[in-house]
Amino acid sequence: MKKIVCAIAVLILLLALASCEWPGEPLMSDIPHEEDPTGIPEEDDVYRADINDMSEFYRHLMMAAAEGHSHVIFQLNLPAPVSVDAVWQDHAVRFVGNSIQYFVLFGDDGDTFRDQTLMVELPERPAKQERKHAPSAEDYRYPKWRNAATILRRRAIEASPHKRDENFNDFAIQQVNEGSLPVHDTEQLWIALEKNFLPIFEQGMSSMAERVWHQAKVILREIITEDMNELQKLRAIYDFLCEEVDYDHELASISGPHREDASHFPEGVLQYGYAVCDGIAKTAVILCRMEGIPCVLIEGKGEHYGHAWNAVEYEGNWYTFCATYGMMSVSDTTLLAQALDGPLSWTSYRTFMAPLSYMDALYPEQSCGDLPPVADRTVSLDYPTQYPDFPGAVTDLHIETVAELEALFAELVNSGVEGPYFMELTTDVLWLDLDLVAQAAHRSDPFASLLLYRHHDEMGLTRYTVFVR
Repeated sequence: MKKIVCAIAVLILLLALASCEWPGEPLMSDIPHEEDPTGIPEEDDVYRADINDMSEFYRHLMMAAAEGHSHVIFQLNLPAPVSVDAVWQDHAVRFVGNSIQYFVLFGDDGDTFRDQTLMVELPERPAKQERKHAPSAEDYRYPKWRNAATILRRRAIEASPHKRDENFNDFAIQQVNEGSLPVHDTEQLWIALEKNFLPIFEQGMSSMAERVWHQAKVILREIITEDMNELQKLRAIYDFLCEEVDYDHELASISGPHREDASHFPEGVLQYGYAVCDGIAKTAVILCRMEGIPCVLIEGKGEHYGHAWNAVEYEGNWYTFCATYGMMSVSDTTLLAQALDGPLSWTSYRTFMAPLSYMDALYPEQSCGDLPPVADRTVSLDYPTQYPDFPGAVTDLHIETVAELEALFAELVNSGVEGPYFMELTTDVLWLDLDLVAQAAHRSDPFASLLLYRHHDEMGLTRYTVFVR
């Protein structure tokens, strides 16, 4: 009798369970997925985390990949819905690999994430390989004119008691970071730094990522002093990228697949001295983040071609920082080149700390990392019109009076700076012309030969590049 009663009770329980509403069968998103989930793998291969905001999502995603896990299970508890498409466009996904698959185990499988349970299947790490690089032909190189401001800055650094020595290692990223993260190549290196992780490298293996990391330290020891403020550091990094790197015109002129050439990566800049825009922008992320300055990479698409540049945060505002556009050059067929005896390149500061919206008209389709919402991108931020004084200088390069212009030339002559060199001046109250500039220069150097190149600025400034021979 007891057996019959137990059997009836079990049957009633099973019927009750069958009528209950459960969270649902595992669902799959329309974004990358397979036909069916392969099931939850062995526990050792699974990385689990509760996610309360998207920064945690990306941090744990990168940690799981770096530690070699095959799957991640996230329990989302986000304060507001987040677009599924936006989630998978973040640079953290590129760190992991673009062949990510994910499944919604429980919750709504719609266009947004908020409180679902996700299982993310991570791709296998590809075998390490050195990216190839073919140096550009000489026909694509433009002789660089020396920057007067850089000459003075380097002299001041050499004499500064705050100069870093060759063993200096107290970079800001060593002190303030989101934790350490193993990296295996230079693509992972710049993304880890963009997210403010301290990169670590496999013991006993001299990877390109580690070589780039060490070369970045060498550069920052040379161009930065401990008493520089953030704006001066940004100027030094911008000048280095513009003046010590050749734009790889040859690679840029080639059609077809060449995305794995070193010029697209930091090693193009820091190992070979050649790069295109994304290699330059990735290197800017590395150098800025090592100095504790938030910097992200932006990729844009225009009507005919794409471009990569940076945004940097300074005193709570984000600014455009594009060293590629700072590399001005002219071929030998132009009037300017003919006047200066051949093709040349020089540095412009039109995209140094420009408003965040500077590139919007040229590249309306943009994707980036941690920036303010798109609606904020059209706000014109305050622009620091006066360039940061280089250490030891008594004048700046924003000219408001003739006396200031004369003092600038006098300082260059007294410092022993001889031509050829250039300097870019800005003004918003004074209309300069060649005769006026020449008169100011000749007060200090009667034999100076000058050429003036003028162009307008989207920020309401007029820019003059003065070439002195």
